[in-house]
Amino acid sequence: MKEKLTNKQELFTKEYIIDLNATQAYFRAGYKPKNTKIAQAQASRLLSKPIIVKTIEVLKREREKKLGIDAEWVLREAITVYKTAMGELTQIKSYIKKGKAIKMDIYHTNLSHALKALIIIGKHVSVRAFDTTTATEENKVYRIIVPKELQPKAQDND
Repeated sequence: MKEKLTNKQELFTKEYIIDLNATQAYFRAGYKPKNTKIAQAQASRLLSKPIIVKTIEVLKREREKKLGIDAEWVLREAITVYKTAMGELTQIKSYIKKGKAIKMDIYHTNLSHALKALIIIGKHVSVRAFDTTTATEENKVYRIIVPKELQPKAQDND
């Protein structure tokens, strides 16, 4: 006999793919735990069920196909974000001044955005620039491997 999802489990899978937050999906699916800690534990338990995992994978694939998102698209967009964040690409800002349309090219650097883009890019290429240690599906820790010659030098505090 094939295992089936309950109505709440099915709703949980649909809610989960919205933001990949299992605890919030648990609440939104209509479960009524006594507290957040119980919700976290029960949501984690749901995510350990093979039928839940398979359903989530199917829902994600359907969404990706509908949106036209694949690994190549993510990588292209991550490269664009990186180049923009590093000031290599311009952002165009337009506004109206005294009834006249004005366009400005804006260059700026945002290292935080650049780093996030590099993490995504690093996961898609084979240079193994980033190691990933996963504590849970929602809590990922990234370790950036920086060559010794690129590490900042210690400064004397005299």
